[in-house]
Amino acid sequence: MPHSKKVILIGYGEISRKQHHPVISSLDDFELSAIVDPIFKNEAESYHTIVGDCKIFPNLNEAFSATNQREENQDIVVVIACPPEFAQDYAAQTLISGSSVFMEKPPGFDCQRLANLEEIAKNKKLTIFTGYHSVFSPQVNNAKKWISNGKPLKKITITWKESIRKWHPNFQNSWIIDGKF
Repeated sequence: MPHSKKVILIGYGEISRKQHHPVISSLDDFELSAIVDPIFKNEAESYHTIVGDCKIFPNLNEAFSATNQREENQDIVVVIACPPEFAQDYAAQTLISGSSVFMEKPPGFDCQRLANLEEIAKNKKLTIFTGYHSVFSPQVNNAKKWISNGKPLKKITITWKESIRKWHPNFQNSWIIDGKF
């Protein structure tokens, strides 16, 4: 059965390579069809490198063009997993292009710009969804089923694995480190 939605992943840093890419690739209803990363650097490779079954592109327009050429009339969803200072511009471009968008945490710095994105999505009848990848892990669904079946919950252990300094070692002006919105 063909995948119902094509996914373009924006941002291909360490978290995307180790977390987002494998998760998206494991979902039956979605197919990772393109990756966009304007700062992708790999000494042995260049843009248009094939990663799995998809290519890495320097910008969203090229990824949309390649994805649209491959599958006519197929829904395209864009997952934005890049630093928040870029996320709102990518989200606007995605919505204006006619695709729904999932924005990784945090979705941006400016509430008014987020309200503008919401308005674009409403006018185009598209979805704009923000979230945090850990909330959508299979274990959360398993816990929900467990609780809804009336089983007692005695203990939950959460191991926080994200470290701004580990996952973004060269990112000095982080919203987390600076505490600025």
